[in-house]
Amino acid sequence: MRTPGLMRRRPSCRPVSFRPSPASSTSATRPKTCADRSSPGPHEWEPLLYLAYSRLDSTAPGHSTLEVARLLLAHGADPNAGYLWEGTYAFTALTGVLGEGEDTVNQPRHQFWLPLARALLDAGADPNDSQGLYNRMFGASDDHLQLLFSYGLGRGAGGPWYSRFSAGLPHLAR
Repeated sequence: MRTPGLMRRRPSCRPVSFRPSPASSTSATRPKTCADRSSPGPHEWEPLLYLAYSRLDSTAPGHSTLEVARLLLAHGADPNAGYLWEGTYAFTALTGVLGEGEDTVNQPRHQFWLPLARALLDAGADPNDSQGLYNRMFGASDDHLQLLFSYGLGRGAGGPWYSRFSAGLPHLAR
């Protein structure tokens, strides 16, 4: 279900927009750090993850998750931010943006999936996103592969999430 439908049925649910005041500096309007978890939300994620998994499809002024992502990345948000689902599967910001998976109806691509994925990759996100690749294999489109290959999919040492896993598992060390 898309969020705007919920908002029509439940008017008490209002989107929260993040918009820097023109009179203030950007540093005064951003979180203490882009990984600030002092107000972590229900999953205790970094702000970039909430944005990547958000499906508030809106074109209203001040609602651009793409612009907020650019602001967070410009101020040091980790483009490889992620969490371990069930302690095993690495779901990154890129995974969230790519969307889909086994429940495509309820996990669509992000509204701005392509420019947001580019912003994450330009900021250093690892294109070797195994969960993102898995999630997108159920559809016929290969547009995500074209994008990820252009950023180095299949090259490198597996990225930061592979390093985090293999550090405690010597049999995975290369």
